[in-house]
Amino acid sequence: MGLEKKVIFTGLITENEKLDMLESASLFVLTSHSDVHPIAVQDALTMSLPVIITEDCDYPEVKDYDAGLIIDEDEEQITNAILSIIEDKERFKKMSNNARRLVLEKFQLKVQIKKYEEMYRDVIKRHNQIQIKNNRSHDIK
Repeated sequence: MGLEKKVIFTGLITENEKLDMLESASLFVLTSHSDVHPIAVQDALTMSLPVIITEDCDYPEVKDYDAGLIIDEDEEQITNAILSIIEDKERFKKMSNNARRLVLEKFQLKVQIKKYEEMYRDVIKRHNQIQIKNNRSHDIK
């Protein structure tokens, strides 16, 4: 790829090594074709790292917040994405700030709890509407 002097290809990272690796990283890259919504992406974003991920990671918020790039699993695209971020200091800084903002606004525990509460309220509301509809249909007969 021509990035050997700028990139460390780590392979599998254990839980104990993860925080140290993220703290020393400038950028996070995950080119997955089957890992839907991997927590590693949120870990990287929490550490204010711009991310480069594939569509199958299922984090459209990365694009929405300009916190990184979503690319195809193509060697040239991966290389170009990495270079485009690390060689543009302003873009890097902006994406780093956006990464942290994304986590705070979308993935923080209190935000997730609120989303689940809303989802459960919606399910209960729809369930009650179905029950009322079923009761009315029984009354008509």
